Amino acid sequence: MSKITFETRIKILILIVFLIPSKQIEIYIITLSLMQLILFPKMKISKNLLIIFSIFSTYIATITLIDSANFRNLTELMRFLPLLLLTRFYGKLDADASHTVLYSIFYLAILVGVISCVQIISPNNPISNAIAETYNTTGHYTKSFIGNNRASAVGTGPGQAGALGALVFSAACASLLHAKRSKRKLSIVAMFSSVIIVLAAQSQTALITIIVISTISYLLNFSKITMAFHICVLMLALSGANLLNRISNIYNIDYLMTLFVHGLARSSFVKRVDKWSEMIGAVQDRPFLWIMGVGKDFHGVKSAATDSDWVYLLTVYGIIPTILVFSAVIYVFIQRIKTSNFSVELKFLTVSCGVIISLASAFLFDVKIVMIFILITVCAKNIGVKNA
Repeated sequence: MSKITFETRIKILILIVFLIPSKQIEIYIITLSLMQLILFPKMKISKNLLIIFSIFSTYIATITLIDSANFRNLTELMRFLPLLLLTRFYGKLDADASHTVLYSIFYLAILVGVISCVQIISPNNPISNAIAETYNTTGHYTKSFIGNNRASAVGTGPGQAGALGALVFSAACASLLHAKRSKRKLSIVAMFSSVIIVLAAQSQTALITIIVISTISYLLNFSKITMAFHICVLMLALSGANLLNRISNIYNIDYLMTLFVHGLARSSFVKRVDKWSEMIGAVQDRPFLWIMGVGKDFHGVKSAATDSDWVYLLTVYGIIPTILVFSAVIYVFIQRIKTSNFSVELKFLTVSCGVIISLASAFLFDVKIVMIFILITVCAKNIGVKNA
């Protein structure tokens, strides 16, 4: 490994994060953890992070001991191990290495976009089926890919694929605004590929996220432009909506279009709301558990597919961790209010993406997505040191 450059090892790690199937989550976590130790054996975890992880581990153990039947809660710690190892990069990537991380993510997103195109255009193609069987969970392969023509590419299902597309779109949007011209073409292609990933997955949550991120970014950075410019942008948006309608007629993305027909009244969203109400109702009459958290097993099978990280965080981990995460989000937002540069914009848009996706899907508790998010966050620290 000593002969392989640091940046090459980073590219290998990002390749593994993207392309190793994550439907067997335990195998995925162990693989990511071992590969990080093999690729970067000499990097150490800071004492502060170890202290935080120790406190968090104690917290999870406390939740477990509330009900001795909930021993499986301790396995929740496994999902954070590769993330803990990844934080070793924080503050140790120079500008060049940071750009390598971000643009490697863009190139892989473009590859995922190509795979999504192949799957949505030719779902019966043997290659499309082989990819779907390799990466999708059994349920999503049968119901989503075969049943509803929802292409998840290298995701376990449409939700993960959509979250990936929205996350890369947000990062590429920041890059388009602040990177030098030589990288703007790559940023545009990455954004276009991200939209394809979301459309192919027919992820309604991710599509809403892209629309909101685009609107926020536009208002913050182009609000003082002339009225003629705003009119041109509006015309482009309307043209995009018309194009989406035409695409839906050609490539059978009817599931996605129910968002515009039924809105929040669509059956899939109503079922999610009912599930969230049940989970919140189960703990709201128990003040101590409401504050401390009840652990994953308390809610049974509902906690395995909550479809909202905010509900999961609140009802499984309790009020205290929810407040801490919310405070971190507010801190990033305040940073963006005070200043605007590549680093701040990258963190602001990707965190905003995570906040929106987490309302009705998985983000923070999806290991593959949060690994990519942390990679982006880590590289954001020094990415504005010099333009790339």
